[in-house]
Amino acid sequence: MLLYHAVTNWQIMACVLHKLRFFPKESAELLVPSFVQRKIPKLHIRTQTFFSDVGTYETTETKTWNAGHRFGGYRLEDFDGIYVAGAQFPFSYFCIWRNMPFSFLEEAAGRFLRPGGLEQSVYASDPQMYTDGKKLGLFDASHSLIDKVYADVPKDGWRGDARVVRFDVSEEIAKLPAVTVNALRKLFSDGEDIQLQGTAGASDGHALLLITQHFANLKMMTMEEQKRLYLNTVDYYLGEDEALFVKPHPDDLLYYEELFPDAVVYPANLLIELLTELKTFQHARILAVNSTAVHAFPKADVLSFSSSYLKSFQDLPMYAAVRAIYENACEQKLLLCLIGADSNIFRNWGIATKDAKHGMVFLCGEPADVHDLEKFSVIVSSFFNDAMQELVRTQNRRLIAKRIIVSRQEDVLYDKNLFILMADDDLHEAIASLEVAYDLKYSKEHFQMENLIEKDIEIAALKGIIESLERRVDSLLKENDALREQTKTERELR
Repeated sequence: MLLYHAVTNWQIMACVLHKLRFFPKESAELLVPSFVQRKIPKLHIRTQTFFSDVGTYETTETKTWNAGHRFGGYRLEDFDGIYVAGAQFPFSYFCIWRNMPFSFLEEAAGRFLRPGGLEQSVYASDPQMYTDGKKLGLFDASHSLIDKVYADVPKDGWRGDARVVRFDVSEEIAKLPAVTVNALRKLFSDGEDIQLQGTAGASDGHALLLITQHFANLKMMTMEEQKRLYLNTVDYYLGEDEALFVKPHPDDLLYYEELFPDAVVYPANLLIELLTELKTFQHARILAVNSTAVHAFPKADVLSFSSSYLKSFQDLPMYAAVRAIYENACEQKLLLCLIGADSNIFRNWGIATKDAKHGMVFLCGEPADVHDLEKFSVIVSSFFNDAMQELVRTQNRRLIAKRIIVSRQEDVLYDKNLFILMADDDLHEAIASLEVAYDLKYSKEHFQMENLIEKDIEIAALKGIIESLERRVDSLLKENDALREQTKTERELR
Protein backbone atom coordinates (compact mmCIF):
# COMPACT_ATOMS: atom_id res chain seq x y z
CA MET A 1 0.00 0.00 0.00
CA LEU A 2 1.27 3.47 -0.98
CA LEU A 3 0.39 6.86 0.52
CA TYR A 4 0.31 10.09 -1.51
CA HIS A 5 0.02 13.59 -0.03
CA ALA A 6 -1.19 16.65 -1.99
CA VAL A 7 -2.37 20.18 -1.23
CA THR A 8 -3.43 21.67 -4.59
CA ASN A 9 -5.33 20.52 -7.67
CA TRP A 10 -2.07 20.39 -9.62
CA GLN A 11 -0.45 18.21 -6.95
CA ILE A 12 -3.40 15.81 -6.92
CA MET A 13 -3.01 15.47 -10.68
CA ALA A 14 0.74 14.94 -10.29
CA CYS A 15 0.12 12.20 -7.71
CA VAL A 16 -2.33 10.46 -10.06
CA LEU A 17 0.12 10.63 -12.96
CA HIS A 18 2.99 9.42 -10.77
CA LYS A 19 0.99 6.39 -9.67
CA LEU A 20 -0.11 5.61 -13.23
CA ARG A 21 3.47 5.67 -14.46
CA PHE A 22 5.41 4.00 -11.65
CA PHE A 23 2.81 1.93 -9.74
CA PRO A 24 -0.14 1.21 -12.07
CA LYS A 25 -1.07 -2.00 -10.26
CA GLU A 26 -0.34 -0.96 -6.67
CA SER A 27 -3.05 0.07 -4.23
CA ALA A 28 -2.68 3.64 -2.95
CA GLU A 29 -4.45 6.16 -0.74
CA LEU A 30 -4.48 9.96 -0.94
CA LEU A 31 -4.03 12.30 2.03
CA VAL A 32 -5.06 15.98 1.75
CA PRO A 33 -5.68 18.89 4.14
CA SER A 34 -9.35 19.31 4.96
CA PHE A 35 -9.65 22.55 2.98
CA VAL A 36 -8.92 20.57 -0.22
CA GLN A 37 -11.85 18.26 0.54
CA ARG A 38 -14.07 21.32 1.00
CA LYS A 39 -12.85 22.82 -2.27
CA ILE A 40 -13.46 19.58 -4.22
CA PRO A 41 -16.64 17.99 -2.80
CA LYS A 42 -16.90 14.18 -2.95
CA LEU A 43 -13.16 13.93 -3.65
CA HIS A 44 -13.13 10.32 -2.48
CA ILE A 45 -15.70 9.43 -5.16
CA ARG A 46 -14.03 11.44 -7.90
CA THR A 47 -10.63 9.84 -7.26
CA GLN A 48 -11.82 6.26 -6.79
CA THR A 49 -10.56 5.40 -10.29
CA PHE A 50 -7.03 6.11 -9.03
CA PHE A 51 -7.01 5.79 -5.20
CA SER A 52 -8.67 3.28 -2.89
CA ASP A 53 -9.45 5.96 -0.29
CA VAL A 54 -8.95 9.64 0.60
CA GLY A 55 -7.96 10.81 4.08
CA THR A 56 -8.02 14.35 5.44
CA TYR A 57 -6.38 16.26 8.27
CA GLU A 58 -6.60 19.70 9.82
CA THR A 59 -3.47 21.81 9.35
CA THR A 60 -3.55 22.50 13.10
CA GLU A 61 -2.55 18.86 13.68
CA THR A 62 1.03 20.06 13.55
CA LYS A 63 0.54 21.06 17.20
CA THR A 64 -0.47 17.55 18.33
CA TRP A 65 2.06 15.26 16.58
CA ASN A 66 3.70 14.09 19.76
CA ALA A 67 0.35 13.05 21.23
CA GLY A 68 0.54 9.82 19.25
CA HIS A 69 1.97 8.08 16.22
CA ARG A 70 -0.85 8.82 13.78
CA PHE A 71 -1.43 11.68 11.36
CA GLY A 72 -4.88 12.13 9.83
CA GLY A 73 -5.67 8.67 11.19
CA TYR A 74 -2.72 7.10 9.37
CA ARG A 75 0.21 5.10 10.74
CA LEU A 76 3.17 5.70 8.42
CA GLU A 77 4.56 2.24 9.16
CA ASP A 78 1.54 0.72 7.40
CA PHE A 79 2.71 1.94 3.98
CA ASP A 80 5.35 0.61 1.62
CA GLY A 81 6.07 4.06 0.19
CA ILE A 82 5.23 7.71 0.96
CA TYR A 83 5.10 10.33 -1.79
CA VAL A 84 4.73 13.96 -0.73
CA ALA A 85 3.69 16.93 -2.82
CA GLY A 86 3.23 20.21 -0.96
CA ALA A 87 6.19 19.27 1.22
CA GLN A 88 6.13 22.53 3.17
CA PHE A 89 2.86 21.43 4.86
CA PRO A 90 2.70 19.73 8.32
CA PHE A 91 2.62 16.17 6.99
CA SER A 92 6.28 16.40 5.96
CA TYR A 93 7.24 17.54 9.46
CA PHE A 94 5.44 14.50 10.87
CA CYS A 95 7.37 12.19 8.53
CA ILE A 96 10.63 13.76 9.70
CA TRP A 97 9.58 13.56 13.37
CA ARG A 98 8.80 9.86 12.89
CA ASN A 99 12.12 9.41 11.02
CA MET A 100 10.28 8.00 8.00
CA PRO A 101 11.88 8.32 4.54
CA PHE A 102 9.66 9.79 1.84
CA SER A 103 9.77 10.84 -1.80
CA PHE A 104 9.36 14.44 -2.92
CA LEU A 105 7.07 15.59 -5.74
CA GLU A 106 7.61 19.22 -6.73
CA GLU A 107 5.02 21.79 -5.67
CA ALA A 108 4.23 22.91 -9.24
CA ALA A 109 5.64 22.45 -12.74
CA GLY A 110 9.29 23.49 -12.82
CA ARG A 111 9.20 24.75 -9.22
CA PHE A 112 11.99 22.44 -8.02
CA LEU A 113 14.45 24.28 -10.28
CA ARG A 114 13.15 27.66 -9.04
CA PRO A 115 12.29 27.31 -5.33
CA GLY A 116 12.40 31.07 -4.72
CA GLY A 117 8.83 31.70 -5.90
CA LEU A 118 7.45 29.05 -3.55
CA GLU A 119 9.47 30.40 -0.63
CA GLN A 120 8.14 33.91 -1.22
CA SER A 121 4.50 32.84 -1.36
CA VAL A 122 4.83 30.65 1.75
CA TYR A 123 6.54 33.47 3.64
CA ALA A 124 3.74 35.89 2.70
CA SER A 125 0.99 33.55 3.91
CA ASP A 126 2.72 31.88 6.88
CA PRO A 127 6.18 33.15 8.03
CA GLN A 128 6.52 30.35 10.57
CA MET A 129 5.84 27.68 7.93
CA TYR A 130 8.48 29.36 5.75
CA THR A 131 11.05 29.32 8.58
CA ASP A 132 10.38 25.66 9.41
CA GLY A 133 10.38 24.58 5.75
CA LYS A 134 13.63 26.41 5.05
CA LYS A 135 15.32 24.94 8.11
CA LEU A 136 14.25 21.39 7.22
CA GLY A 137 15.19 21.64 3.52
CA LEU A 138 11.62 21.20 2.29
CA PHE A 139 11.83 23.78 -0.51
CA ASP A 140 14.90 22.37 -2.25
CA ALA A 141 14.42 18.73 -1.12
CA SER A 142 17.76 18.71 0.71
CA HIS A 143 16.62 16.89 3.88
CA SER A 144 18.37 13.55 4.36
CA LEU A 145 15.07 11.63 4.76
CA ILE A 146 14.00 12.59 1.22
CA ASP A 147 15.13 9.55 -0.75
CA LYS A 148 13.72 10.41 -4.20
CA VAL A 149 12.82 13.64 -5.98
CA TYR A 150 10.38 13.56 -8.91
CA ALA A 151 10.59 16.83 -10.82
CA ASP A 152 10.64 18.49 -14.22
CA VAL A 153 14.41 18.57 -14.70
CA PRO A 154 16.56 18.36 -17.86
CA LYS A 155 16.62 14.99 -19.59
CA ASP A 156 20.32 14.53 -18.82
CA GLY A 157 19.68 14.66 -15.07
CA TRP A 158 20.17 17.21 -12.34
CA ARG A 159 23.70 18.06 -11.18
CA GLY A 160 24.64 14.42 -10.79
CA ASP A 161 22.08 13.92 -8.01
CA ALA A 162 20.98 10.28 -8.34
CA ARG A 163 17.91 10.96 -6.17
CA VAL A 164 16.36 13.19 -8.83
CA VAL A 165 14.09 11.45 -11.36
CA ARG A 166 12.76 13.34 -14.37
CA PHE A 167 8.98 13.59 -14.14
CA ASP A 168 7.25 16.00 -16.54
CA VAL A 169 3.48 16.25 -16.00
CA SER A 170 2.77 17.42 -19.56
CA GLU A 171 4.76 14.53 -21.01
CA GLU A 172 2.90 12.05 -18.83
CA ILE A 173 -0.50 13.41 -19.92
CA ALA A 174 0.53 13.15 -23.58
CA LYS A 175 1.12 9.40 -23.09
CA LEU A 176 -2.34 8.74 -21.64
CA PRO A 177 -5.30 7.43 -23.62
CA ALA A 178 -8.14 9.90 -24.14
CA VAL A 179 -10.42 8.04 -21.71
CA THR A 180 -7.92 8.51 -18.85
CA VAL A 181 -7.42 12.21 -19.66
CA ASN A 182 -11.20 12.62 -19.61
CA ALA A 183 -11.38 10.89 -16.20
CA LEU A 184 -8.80 13.34 -14.87
CA ARG A 185 -10.74 16.29 -16.23
CA LYS A 186 -13.95 15.04 -14.59
CA LEU A 187 -12.10 14.86 -11.28
CA PHE A 188 -11.83 18.66 -11.27
CA SER A 189 -15.10 19.53 -13.00
CA ASP A 190 -17.93 18.12 -10.87
CA GLY A 191 -17.76 14.93 -12.86
CA GLU A 192 -19.11 16.59 -15.98
CA ASP A 193 -17.67 16.86 -19.48
CA ILE A 194 -16.45 20.40 -20.12
CA GLN A 195 -17.28 21.95 -23.46
CA LEU A 196 -14.67 24.62 -24.03
CA GLN A 197 -15.42 27.73 -26.02
CA GLY A 198 -13.71 28.37 -29.32
CA THR A 199 -10.14 29.51 -29.78
CA ALA A 200 -10.58 31.80 -32.77
CA GLY A 201 -7.35 33.52 -33.66
CA ALA A 202 -5.22 31.27 -31.46
CA SER A 203 -3.89 28.97 -34.17
CA ASP A 204 -2.69 31.80 -36.41
CA GLY A 205 -1.06 33.77 -33.60
CA HIS A 206 -3.69 36.51 -33.23
CA ALA A 207 -4.56 35.68 -29.62
CA LEU A 208 -3.28 36.38 -26.13
CA LEU A 209 -3.90 33.81 -23.39
CA LEU A 210 -3.70 35.27 -19.88
CA ILE A 211 -2.85 32.69 -17.20
CA THR A 212 -3.53 34.10 -13.74
CA GLN A 213 -2.23 33.50 -10.23
CA HIS A 214 -4.04 33.86 -6.89
CA PHE A 215 -1.80 36.52 -5.33
CA ALA A 216 -4.50 37.94 -3.04
CA ASN A 217 -5.35 34.47 -1.76
CA LEU A 218 -1.64 33.95 -1.00
CA LYS A 219 -1.58 37.32 0.83
CA MET A 220 1.06 38.62 -1.55
CA MET A 221 -1.16 41.61 -2.40
CA THR A 222 -4.70 42.82 -1.85
CA MET A 223 -7.55 41.80 -4.14
CA GLU A 224 -7.74 45.37 -5.46
CA GLU A 225 -4.01 45.30 -6.26
CA GLN A 226 -4.38 41.98 -8.08
CA LYS A 227 -7.27 43.38 -10.08
CA ARG A 228 -5.19 46.41 -11.08
CA LEU A 229 -2.20 44.17 -11.87
CA TYR A 230 -4.08 42.17 -14.49
CA LEU A 231 -6.12 45.05 -15.88
CA ASN A 232 -3.02 47.19 -16.45
CA THR A 233 -0.87 44.32 -17.73
CA VAL A 234 -3.44 43.32 -20.35
CA ASP A 235 -4.00 46.97 -21.29
CA TYR A 236 -0.30 47.55 -21.95
CA TYR A 237 0.45 44.22 -23.66
CA LEU A 238 -2.64 43.13 -25.62
CA GLY A 239 -2.15 43.80 -29.34
CA GLU A 240 -4.79 45.72 -31.30
CA ASP A 241 -5.68 42.71 -33.45
CA GLU A 242 -5.44 40.07 -30.71
CA ALA A 243 -8.35 38.17 -29.16
CA LEU A 244 -8.11 37.77 -25.39
CA PHE A 245 -8.50 34.45 -23.56
CA VAL A 246 -8.19 33.95 -19.80
CA LYS A 247 -7.38 30.81 -17.80
CA PRO A 248 -7.79 31.65 -14.07
CA HIS A 249 -5.81 29.80 -11.43
CA PRO A 250 -8.01 27.21 -9.65
CA ASP A 251 -7.79 29.21 -6.40
CA ASP A 252 -8.18 32.64 -8.01
CA LEU A 253 -11.27 34.50 -6.73
CA LEU A 254 -11.44 37.36 -9.24
CA TYR A 255 -14.35 37.51 -11.68
CA TYR A 256 -12.52 37.86 -14.99
CA GLU A 257 -15.75 37.85 -16.98
CA GLU A 258 -16.42 41.28 -15.45
CA LEU A 259 -12.86 42.60 -15.87
CA PHE A 260 -12.63 41.49 -19.52
CA PRO A 261 -16.21 41.30 -20.84
CA ASP A 262 -15.22 40.47 -24.43
CA ALA A 263 -12.72 37.74 -23.46
CA VAL A 264 -13.20 33.97 -23.43
CA VAL A 265 -12.74 32.84 -19.81
CA TYR A 266 -12.04 29.13 -19.27
CA PRO A 267 -13.12 27.12 -16.18
CA ALA A 268 -10.86 27.96 -13.23
CA ASN A 269 -10.97 24.54 -11.59
CA LEU A 270 -9.58 22.70 -14.58
CA LEU A 271 -5.80 22.43 -14.85
CA ILE A 272 -4.31 23.93 -17.94
CA GLU A 273 -2.33 20.77 -18.70
CA LEU A 274 -5.68 18.95 -19.07
CA LEU A 275 -7.24 21.46 -21.43
CA THR A 276 -6.16 19.60 -24.54
CA GLU A 277 -8.11 22.01 -26.74
CA LEU A 278 -5.65 24.74 -25.75
CA LYS A 279 -2.92 23.14 -27.84
CA THR A 280 -3.89 25.67 -30.49
CA PHE A 281 -2.34 28.33 -28.24
CA GLN A 282 1.12 26.94 -28.97
CA HIS A 283 1.11 29.49 -31.82
CA ALA A 284 -0.30 32.37 -29.78
CA ARG A 285 1.14 34.61 -27.09
CA ILE A 286 0.95 33.56 -23.44
CA LEU A 287 0.92 36.19 -20.68
CA ALA A 288 1.63 35.18 -17.08
CA VAL A 289 3.01 36.63 -13.86
CA ASN A 290 5.01 34.27 -11.63
CA SER A 291 3.19 31.20 -12.98
CA THR A 292 4.66 27.76 -13.74
CA ALA A 293 1.71 26.99 -16.06
CA VAL A 294 3.64 28.53 -18.98
CA HIS A 295 5.58 25.25 -19.16
CA ALA A 296 2.51 23.76 -20.86
CA PHE A 297 3.30 25.89 -23.92
CA PRO A 298 6.94 25.25 -24.87
CA LYS A 299 6.52 26.53 -28.45
CA ALA A 300 4.47 29.64 -27.70
CA ASP A 301 5.64 33.25 -27.44
CA VAL A 302 5.61 33.55 -23.66
CA LEU A 303 5.42 36.96 -21.98
CA SER A 304 6.44 35.95 -18.48
CA PHE A 305 7.07 38.17 -15.46
CA SER A 306 8.87 37.19 -12.26
CA SER A 307 7.69 37.90 -8.71
CA SER A 308 9.51 41.28 -8.75
CA TYR A 309 6.78 42.46 -11.16
CA LEU A 310 4.32 42.51 -8.25
CA LYS A 311 5.97 45.79 -7.30
CA SER A 312 7.31 47.09 -10.61
CA PHE A 313 3.93 46.86 -12.41
CA GLN A 314 2.81 49.89 -10.41
CA ASP A 315 5.24 51.97 -12.50
CA LEU A 316 3.99 50.63 -15.84
CA PRO A 317 3.04 54.20 -16.90
CA MET A 318 6.66 55.27 -16.35
CA TYR A 319 7.94 52.32 -18.40
CA ALA A 320 5.38 53.10 -21.12
CA ALA A 321 6.67 56.67 -21.26
CA VAL A 322 10.28 55.46 -21.61
CA ARG A 323 9.12 53.08 -24.33
CA ALA A 324 7.49 56.00 -26.21
CA ILE A 325 10.68 58.07 -25.98
CA TYR A 326 12.84 55.16 -27.10
CA GLU A 327 10.64 54.05 -30.00
CA ASN A 328 9.38 57.41 -31.27
CA ALA A 329 12.00 60.03 -30.44
CA CYS A 330 15.17 57.91 -30.49
CA GLU A 331 13.81 55.64 -33.26
CA GLN A 332 15.65 52.77 -31.56
CA LYS A 333 19.00 54.01 -32.91
CA LEU A 334 20.53 53.84 -29.45
CA LEU A 335 21.23 50.90 -27.18
CA LEU A 336 18.76 50.80 -24.29
CA CYS A 337 20.39 50.11 -20.93
CA LEU A 338 18.75 49.78 -17.52
CA ILE A 339 19.73 50.51 -13.94
CA GLY A 340 17.31 49.34 -11.25
CA ALA A 341 14.55 48.67 -13.80
CA ASP A 342 12.58 45.48 -14.57
CA SER A 343 14.04 44.28 -17.89
CA ASN A 344 11.13 41.87 -18.49
CA ILE A 345 8.77 44.81 -18.95
CA PHE A 346 10.76 45.96 -22.00
CA ARG A 347 11.62 42.46 -23.21
CA ASN A 348 7.93 41.55 -23.37
CA TRP A 349 7.39 44.65 -25.53
CA GLY A 350 10.01 43.25 -27.89
CA ILE A 351 12.66 45.79 -26.82
CA ALA A 352 16.10 44.38 -26.14
CA THR A 353 18.14 45.90 -23.32
CA LYS A 354 21.93 45.86 -23.25
CA ASP A 355 24.65 46.03 -20.64
CA ALA A 356 26.70 48.88 -22.09
CA LYS A 357 28.25 52.25 -21.26
CA HIS A 358 26.68 54.28 -24.05
CA GLY A 359 23.36 54.91 -25.76
CA MET A 360 20.21 55.56 -23.70
CA VAL A 361 19.93 54.52 -20.05
CA PHE A 362 16.80 54.35 -17.90
CA LEU A 363 17.29 54.80 -14.15
CA CYS A 364 14.36 53.45 -12.12
CA GLY A 365 14.99 54.08 -8.47
CA GLU A 366 17.90 55.98 -7.04
CA PRO A 367 21.30 54.24 -7.35
CA ALA A 368 24.06 54.98 -4.88
CA ASP A 369 26.36 56.35 -7.58
CA VAL A 370 25.66 58.02 -10.93
CA HIS A 371 29.25 58.87 -11.85
CA ASP A 372 29.40 56.14 -14.50
CA LEU A 373 26.69 57.78 -16.59
CA GLU A 374 28.83 60.34 -18.41
CA LYS A 375 29.17 58.29 -21.61
CA PHE A 376 25.41 57.85 -22.12
CA SER A 377 24.08 60.34 -24.65
CA VAL A 378 20.55 60.13 -23.18
CA ILE A 379 19.86 59.63 -19.48
CA VAL A 380 16.20 59.01 -18.60
CA SER A 381 15.49 58.96 -14.87
CA SER A 382 12.53 58.48 -12.55
CA PHE A 383 14.26 60.69 -9.97
CA PHE A 384 16.44 63.79 -9.75
CA ASN A 385 19.10 64.41 -7.09
CA ASP A 386 22.21 66.51 -6.48
CA ALA A 387 24.38 64.06 -8.43
CA MET A 388 22.11 64.45 -11.46
CA GLN A 389 22.29 68.23 -11.00
CA GLU A 390 26.07 67.93 -11.07
CA LEU A 391 25.91 66.12 -14.44
CA VAL A 392 23.80 68.94 -15.84
CA ARG A 393 26.25 71.53 -14.54
CA THR A 394 29.60 69.88 -15.40
CA GLN A 395 28.64 68.31 -18.75
CA ASN A 396 26.45 71.15 -19.94
CA ARG A 397 23.59 68.71 -20.54
CA ARG A 398 20.13 69.90 -21.44
CA LEU A 399 17.45 68.94 -18.94
CA ILE A 400 13.97 67.98 -20.17
CA ALA A 401 11.16 66.86 -17.89
CA LYS A 402 7.93 65.04 -18.73
CA ARG A 403 4.90 64.65 -16.52
CA ILE A 404 3.30 61.17 -16.57
CA ILE A 405 -0.37 61.21 -15.58
CA VAL A 406 -2.84 58.33 -15.44
CA SER A 407 -6.43 59.22 -14.57
CA ARG A 408 -9.89 57.68 -14.51
CA GLN A 409 -12.63 60.26 -14.96
CA GLU A 410 -11.77 62.93 -12.35
CA ASP A 411 -9.42 60.78 -10.25
CA VAL A 412 -5.65 61.00 -10.77
CA LEU A 413 -4.21 57.51 -10.16
CA TYR A 414 -0.59 58.14 -11.12
CA ASP A 415 1.36 61.40 -11.30
CA LYS A 416 5.14 61.35 -11.59
CA ASN A 417 7.88 63.25 -13.38
CA LEU A 418 10.41 61.78 -15.78
CA PHE A 419 13.74 63.58 -16.20
CA ILE A 420 15.83 63.40 -19.40
CA LEU A 421 19.43 64.61 -19.52
CA MET A 422 20.56 65.21 -23.11
CA ALA A 423 24.07 65.28 -24.55
CA ASP A 424 22.92 64.62 -28.13
CA ASP A 425 21.61 67.82 -29.77
CA ASP A 426 20.24 65.84 -32.73
CA LEU A 427 17.78 64.01 -30.46
CA HIS A 428 16.90 66.99 -28.29
CA GLU A 429 14.13 68.42 -30.46
CA ALA A 430 12.47 65.04 -31.06
CA ILE A 431 12.41 64.18 -27.35
CA ALA A 432 11.48 67.71 -26.22
CA SER A 433 8.46 67.85 -28.52
CA LEU A 434 7.18 64.32 -27.87
CA GLU A 435 3.80 64.13 -26.13
CA VAL A 436 1.61 61.02 -25.93
CA ALA A 437 -2.00 60.39 -24.89
CA TYR A 438 -4.29 57.37 -25.20
CA ASP A 439 -7.08 55.47 -23.43
CA LEU A 440 -6.57 52.07 -21.83
CA LYS A 441 -9.28 49.63 -22.86
CA TYR A 442 -10.11 47.54 -19.79
CA SER A 443 -9.09 49.71 -16.84
CA LYS A 444 -10.86 52.70 -18.44
CA GLU A 445 -7.83 54.81 -17.57
CA HIS A 446 -6.33 57.65 -19.58
CA PHE A 447 -2.54 57.78 -20.10
CA GLN A 448 -0.84 61.08 -20.84
CA MET A 449 2.78 62.19 -21.14
CA GLU A 450 3.10 65.96 -21.34
CA ASN A 451 5.99 68.41 -21.34
CA LEU A 452 6.82 70.57 -18.35
CA ILE A 453 7.61 74.22 -19.03
CA GLU A 454 11.03 75.54 -18.02
CA LYS A 455 9.87 77.01 -14.70
CA ASP A 456 8.10 73.79 -13.74
CA ILE A 457 11.24 71.82 -14.64
CA GLU A 458 13.26 73.89 -12.16
CA ILE A 459 10.65 73.33 -9.45
CA ALA A 460 10.46 69.56 -10.17
CA ALA A 461 14.27 69.27 -10.11
CA LEU A 462 14.53 71.12 -6.81
CA LYS A 463 11.75 69.00 -5.32
CA GLY A 464 13.61 65.87 -6.47
CA ILE A 465 16.83 66.99 -4.78
CA ILE A 466 14.96 67.71 -1.53
CA GLU A 467 13.25 64.28 -1.62
CA SER A 468 16.62 62.63 -2.26
CA LEU A 469 18.15 64.40 0.75
CA GLU A 470 15.18 63.33 2.91
CA ARG A 471 15.69 59.69 1.86
CA ARG A 472 19.39 59.97 2.69
CA VAL A 473 18.68 61.45 6.13
CA ASP A 474 16.09 58.74 6.81
CA SER A 475 18.61 56.06 5.83
CA LEU A 476 21.28 57.56 8.12
CA LEU A 477 18.83 57.70 11.03
CA LYS A 478 17.98 54.02 10.55
CA GLU A 479 21.67 53.12 10.43
CA ASN A 480 22.22 55.12 13.62
CA ASP A 481 19.35 53.31 15.39
CA ALA A 482 20.70 49.93 14.29
CA LEU A 483 24.20 50.82 15.54
CA ARG A 484 22.81 51.96 18.88
CA GLU A 485 20.87 48.70 19.23
CA GLN A 486 23.96 46.66 18.36
CA THR A 487 26.06 48.59 20.91
CA LYS A 488 23.39 48.09 23.60
CA THR A 489 23.31 44.33 22.93
CA GLU A 490 27.10 44.04 23.11
CA ARG A 491 27.15 45.89 26.44
CA GLU A 492 24.51 43.56 27.88
CA LEU A 493 26.56 40.52 26.84
CA ARG A 494 29.68 41.73 28.67
